[in-house]
Amino acid sequence: GLKYLREAITRDSNPLIRYHLAAALHALGRNSEAVTELEIIMRLSEEPPWIESVRTLHAKITQPE
Repeated sequence: GLKYLREAITRDSNPLIRYHLAAALHALGRNSEAVTELEIIMRLSEEPPWIESVRTLHAKITQPE
């Protein structure tokens, strides 16, 4: 699935695709890559309606244990 999400991002930088890519990266333990994708979404001038999901996942990954 990761391959297809990366391909989708190259065709369309839709923030929802980017969120799913970040979630997949996190599930694979690739947290620094996931954080990068989430931060791209958080820098958008227009926040998507599901921005709280982005913030929640970002906080989960970046908060020290």
